[in-house]
Amino acid sequence: PNGLQFVRQFYATMFEKHPNLHTLFNRIDQSHQEKKLLSILTLIVENIENPDALASTLLALGEKHVGFGVI
Repeated sequence: PNGLQFVRQFYATMFEKHPNLHTLFNRIDQSHQEKKLLSILTLIVENIENPDALASTLLALGEKHVGFGVI
């Protein structure tokens, strides 16, 4: 599948297995969220051999998710 299909299936599976997570996504545009996930996955794949290029971005993303109460 292409990237967008992959992230759509990811969210569909996540919500199917963990319906309580819907509340974390109630106020967002799901298509925008799918594009954000695809973007970060693309960044990771493109820089898999260059972890220094990923460190600050992934750290900031982790901190953001802590703020959301996800982690």
